[in-house]
Amino acid sequence: MTRDHVNGYSETHKAFSGILPDLFTVYHYTNNDIITKKVLPKNFYEPSPAKIISSLKDKDSKEFTSISQQYQEGKYHSSPYKLYHDIKAVSSILLDGETLGSDTYKEVDFFYKFASELLLREVGTIIQSNPSDEITNELETQLEDDFSKILTTYTLANGEIITYILKTEEEDYQSRSSIYNPHHPPPVKQKIQPVFSSVVSKSSLDTTPTLVAEPFTVTKVVPTIKDSCSSNLLENISPSSATIPPPLEGPTNILHDFFHPTWYTVAMPNWLTYKALSLKQGIELPQYADLPIASNEPPTLNLLRNRGIEKGGANSSWGSGHNYQSFAPTRDGKGAVVSDRLKANIWLNHIGLAEIEKLKKSFVRDNDTMDEDTEVEDVESTSCTQQESTKSVENERKENLELEEVNENVFKVKDENEEVKESVINLTNLLKWDPSEIRSLKFLKAHRSQLLAPSKLQGLISNNLLKLNELRQERYLRSNAGNPHPPDDEEKQLYKCVQSLILVAMKLYNVGPGGLGFKASNKIPTLVSEYNGTLPGMPSSRNFIGSGPQITTNHITRPGRLPNLRSTSTRGRRRLH
Repeated sequence: MTRDHVNGYSETHKAFSGILPDLFTVYHYTNNDIITKKVLPKNFYEPSPAKIISSLKDKDSKEFTSISQQYQEGKYHSSPYKLYHDIKAVSSILLDGETLGSDTYKEVDFFYKFASELLLREVGTIIQSNPSDEITNELETQLEDDFSKILTTYTLANGEIITYILKTEEEDYQSRSSIYNPHHPPPVKQKIQPVFSSVVSKSSLDTTPTLVAEPFTVTKVVPTIKDSCSSNLLENISPSSATIPPPLEGPTNILHDFFHPTWYTVAMPNWLTYKALSLKQGIELPQYADLPIASNEPPTLNLLRNRGIEKGGANSSWGSGHNYQSFAPTRDGKGAVVSDRLKANIWLNHIGLAEIEKLKKSFVRDNDTMDEDTEVEDVESTSCTQQESTKSVENERKENLELEEVNENVFKVKDENEEVKESVINLTNLLKWDPSEIRSLKFLKAHRSQLLAPSKLQGLISNNLLKLNELRQERYLRSNAGNPHPPDDEEKQLYKCVQSLILVAMKLYNVGPGGLGFKASNKIPTLVSEYNGTLPGMPSSRNFIGSGPQITTNHITRPGRLPNLRSTSTRGRRRLH
């Protein structure tokens, strides 16, 4: 053995043995009872990870140990698979006597998943930290083998689901019997559809059979392997049909004639700006002839040169180039992807708002200069009129008192007019308005004191539920068995009151579905998702292999063509005997 081999062996050995104390510290804090319980048979070892539970049942041992004791004896310092082996064995033993869904059952299953995933993460970090170009020694090879063993057999759940074959009957209106004999009812067509539930919350260590009542059955979920090498589109790998679908049915494929707007060459919006050089010169002498000949600046129009002087004018308020823009559309936007409204919003955000700010600043400056001029004139005039103003102060006070009284009356009239203007009816509230809601609102206001206490609120809900049940029973007694009467207004109103009370209780006391203490039944199948069409998948070979005549290339319809009528019986008119 070389020196490098010994150094590599010691480094990898230290790396794996160094994480064991931290692992067991986490395991002890997670669930100390599972680690220290002596239920593991001594000298039990199964090299195949898939046969650990089956071989454990065949093992008959009288001496038992625990995972913590095995760690103290140094059994896990060089083999992560041995640690996973014992965790799985102990968890399956403790899970054997527990009922499905109990607290102990969930705790043991959680510890098995948590401990296995933590071990996989730490061992995978050690394997990735070692460079791949170096020569691997015996311990590194053993670590990789143990890691692959654990990774290929570890599963989160057993993958069982509850299925139910739903059979419904519906009339076949597309049959020809209704055409030739309209009085004869159309035949009944049976529709068979499998319904699946979600995955059963059963541990992968639990080998007991799942028993369900008839007509439900248990099925295993097989995971699909994604074909990453194929570069086919979803439309190409969708199953193609040679028949023309009826117009009343939905589409049979998900992506049909779908094109993204970015697949085309879209002309981006650009603003039309005319410069002075692009305009044709008139016959008369141009207005920029007074410029010096040696000037290097390009010739510009007089209107553009005097734009800074004529601020605030109507002709030059929109800046350079915009004086010669037309209000008519410059292109046909019928088939454009970008609408004119979006272009206008872009112009407003990038150009229009900046121009508005410039106009505001220019008007503010002009008003400030005008205010300064008026203040200077007022100072000169006040020095001359001080003597005259002292005589008329008393008269002005009397007039001001009279004006204040008149202004108060005017303000009162204005406030009344503003209140009348503000009382505008909102059409959305008018459409949503329901007269029956007034009764429920009055009911809640009348029982406001009972809503604050949880016991009184619960009693109020219970009493209303009893009244609702009594009204329902009376309605069933009055009606026939096959045709019950619809509920009256009193029953509907009571139902809405109970519904609002339950919502108030859930919002006030933060009551959720999980806090009610009810367990959902596993016997009721749940339809998780339903698609209108077919999901993409590879074409199956059973369409070409089976009973009947051999399918040739003549039977396959070319894309874009209708299927030919090859049967001889349909070419001529069928005789009626």
